[in-house]
Amino acid sequence: MDAADGPVSKTNIGRLTNAVFVFTFFLLFRNIRTPTFEDWSAKATAHQFGMMQLPEILNFLNAFLILAMVWIVTFHIFNQYKRFERKLLYLHFALLMFVIFIPITNQHAILFSSNPIIIYLFHLNMLAIGLVIAFEWWHCLKNPTLLKHGVMNGRLIFTHASVIYIPLTAVAGCVMVFFDIPFTQYIYFVTMFAFAVTGTRITERIRKLLGVRP
Repeated sequence: MDAADGPVSKTNIGRLTNAVFVFTFFLLFRNIRTPTFEDWSAKATAHQFGMMQLPEILNFLNAFLILAMVWIVTFHIFNQYKRFERKLLYLHFALLMFVIFIPITNQHAILFSSNPIIIYLFHLNMLAIGLVIAFEWWHCLKNPTLLKHGVMNGRLIFTHASVIYIPLTAVAGCVMVFFDIPFTQYIYFVTMFAFAVTGTRITERIRKLLGVRP
């Protein structure tokens, strides 16, 4: 059965994907702590409150940029699909389920930073996201009819690179937790920098090869 027929079209799946990401960003924003009456009654200065909130700010930025990176990778691959079939659709739903857990596992990593099991859950959630994206892309490469015309002819370097960044980082994070290295969730800042540099360099190279002006 072809999931492109009927209401389960690529357009509707794209709308659902964006809605899930918007909802996930909303969950992330809800975790931002603002000064309460108890903070002011305890006579906490702005500097003291800022220092208490600094770990939450860093984790918010980390989770926000992770979500942005996953969104970019997801839609970079999504826009190369011509149609959906059942297996690809189920993989995509699994991806959206794991995406929703990013703010939850990230918040637990803040609250229970001394518990390695909780930190493992954060990295394992990211590993699941990376593997599902990789399986989606691998499934499409095995079934080229799912991809738009011309995708298999080139311009796949950035797609291949972006697919492996997230799972490799998650594995590295799990290894760091095993060796009791603190603040392992911040390793994704390095991944996002490498992701941005790779995307920029490959885009510039493709433009030079094609003779296209930026």
